[in-house]
Amino acid sequence: MLLCFPNHQRFIRLFCEILASYLAIPPERVFLFASGRMGLYTLLKSLALQPDDEVIVPGYTCVVVTNAIKYAGLKIRYIDIQSETLNLDTKLLLESITPKTKVIVVSHNFGIVYEDIPLIKQKFPHIIVVEDAAHALGSRFKNGRKTGTEGDAAFFSFEYSKPITTGLGGALIVNNAQLHPAIEELYNRFGFPPRFATVKVLITLFVQLLTSYRYTVCLRGLMIQGIKLLALLATTSKAEIQGAMPHHYPSRLAPHLALLGFLQMQEIEAISCRKAAIAGVYHKMCQEISGVYDIYNAEYVYVRYPVIFSETADQSRIDEIGFLVKIKTGIALGEWFNDVVHPKGSYRYDYKDYSCKIGEIMAQRIINFPINIHTTIDTQTTRKLISIFNDFLLTG
Repeated sequence: MLLCFPNHQRFIRLFCEILASYLAIPPERVFLFASGRMGLYTLLKSLALQPDDEVIVPGYTCVVVTNAIKYAGLKIRYIDIQSETLNLDTKLLLESITPKTKVIVVSHNFGIVYEDIPLIKQKFPHIIVVEDAAHALGSRFKNGRKTGTEGDAAFFSFEYSKPITTGLGGALIVNNAQLHPAIEELYNRFGFPPRFATVKVLITLFVQLLTSYRYTVCLRGLMIQGIKLLALLATTSKAEIQGAMPHHYPSRLAPHLALLGFLQMQEIEAISCRKAAIAGVYHKMCQEISGVYDIYNAEYVYVRYPVIFSETADQSRIDEIGFLVKIKTGIALGEWFNDVVHPKGSYRYDYKDYSCKIGEIMAQRIINFPINIHTTIDTQTTRKLISIFNDFLLTG
């Protein structure tokens, strides 16, 4: 019924309007894509930059972000992060800007807000600042504005693990009116992904939903492997992780997936409140664990809750604690970001080892807890988690 629904192009308009209303921006500033990185790529291509022009990114990011810069034919420079925020070190950033710097991508990693965009714009008004808000739909700056509204542009991700999900998908938000005409001209040339690709996304999304609950999460690997064998798994390809540009890149968000985004945006405040409550539980838990720290703010809507070991921990022992947590509590710990260009082993476009030392250290010390709305964290579970962590750290 969904695939045959008449006037399905209306779904695009509905999603754009509700997302724009939530961000308090005009709907014409919203462009929906089949993935968030396609929005970044489109923005970069619209600027008509030269091949030796430079884009700055944090030395703690995802391969799909750096690949978008590679596909656009531009140079990239990595700037280290701060261990206290997991976001860009502003002092290093400002010192590293050169005449070749045309774009700066600032991340709100995990939903933790990067606050220094006004400072960058004040000192370098000619440089385009793009917010990587893939993790941060709903998080707020200190001034009360939502992420995605301070930079010249921003991109959100609606991939399976994000605050709201259309399976695969994303949005580009254009706040600088001067950028709008060129982006719109490019966007109007793009088509939609093949229909079968949309069907695969819906199937994969259903499996993700079905295995999001505490007592079904153990089935996720088996079910994902099953649809993979049937060639029905929709995910980032190994070729893209290794730097190859995928087919139908860029393309617009399929209308039926936009409908899923629209329906979730109707519940976004409740979703954010639920996530905030879960983050609060994790924060209290971390106060009782020796040898770790967290980064907590009630104004952040976390995509996952990062916990950082104070000292370098052996990777095998971090894997061990993740296994114990899953067995004893049913909670699957995440590994974002396990490299300066996540995931480990992916294509590191122009990255030189040891150039972002803090980013590399954080990648070795970090684990993170799920904050999807189906996560159940009761008192008994938190006591188990505290016990597992403290036993691990005392014997480490």
